Amino acid sequence: MTRTSTDKNVLRASVLAFNDGICTNFSFVLGALGAGMAVRIILITGIVNILSGAFSMSLNEWNSLMAMGDRRIDAVKVGLYSLFSFAIGAMLPIAPLLIFPLNDAVFNGAMVCGCAVLLVGTFTSHTTKAEMLHCGLRSLGVGIAMAILTYACATAIPMLLSFIN
Repeated sequence: MTRTSTDKNVLRASVLAFNDGICTNFSFVLGALGAGMAVRIILITGIVNILSGAFSMSLNEWNSLMAMGDRRIDAVKVGLYSLFSFAIGAMLPIAPLLIFPLNDAVFNGAMVCGCAVLLVGTFTSHTTKAEMLHCGLRSLGVGIAMAILTYACATAIPMLLSFIN
């Protein structure tokens, strides 16, 4: 196995999984709040989302690398990095709900997640040789767009479900 091939894939998978964990769980928290869910339910489902997302990212990363058939890449190692990167990223939006009152938790979660996404985007510029500010702001913009879209859609869910009964 070539170390370089594995290392490049570890970095790619880790960045993708970390950002996916942060963005999906932060968007979930905002969407759940927008839909009027209780904090306890948000915590339970947020933790389940951490587990399901981490397992999904890890096993699908492994599966996609195995499908490529490139024996120079350690698919198990890349999959494990993906698992832990998603889990760490996805914990960031949930942790403030355990520590702070709701209004403070949302603000602190947004700040922590925004800074983390910005830092990861900036970090990727070192490996891609692209402009640091551009990469960081692009990552932050994607995260903000996901959160806004999810919140906006989720606020409509209770109304749409009221037509079912």
